Amino acid sequence: MNNILIIGTVDTKSDEINYMKNCIIDLKCNPILMDVSVLGDPPIKVDFTKHDVAKFADMTNQQIIDLGNENDAMIASAKGAKKLTKKLCEEKKIDGVIALGGTMGTDLALDVFYDLPLGCPKCLLSTIA
Repeated sequence: MNNILIIGTVDTKSDEINYMKNCIIDLKCNPILMDVSVLGDPPIKVDFTKHDVAKFADMTNQQIIDLGNENDAMIASAKGAKKLTKKLCEEKKIDGVIALGGTMGTDLALDVFYDLPLGCPKCLLSTIA
């Protein structure tokens, strides 16, 4: 069974992420959810919380909040998400990655995808052109 990592801001995109999770289950694959939110709490269960992501950025979630603006918070979260995703890929715990996002989520996902090896399937669903 393939493990597919889903990355997104689960506090604001939970309906879309939950839909994607169910689609992956329907394909007989195992969805793994990574929440890259900063402020809100996810209404659905995730495998990697915003606190896990912050830890991989060598910060706490409160330190990310204290940066004071959305762009700096996204950069810090992207650093953590990138390190965590790369680790999961290197340890062969994921077989592909899909990310869902708006402006900031798209930017974060592209940062994460940049360091993943060729051959690792990556898909980005974005609300921006």
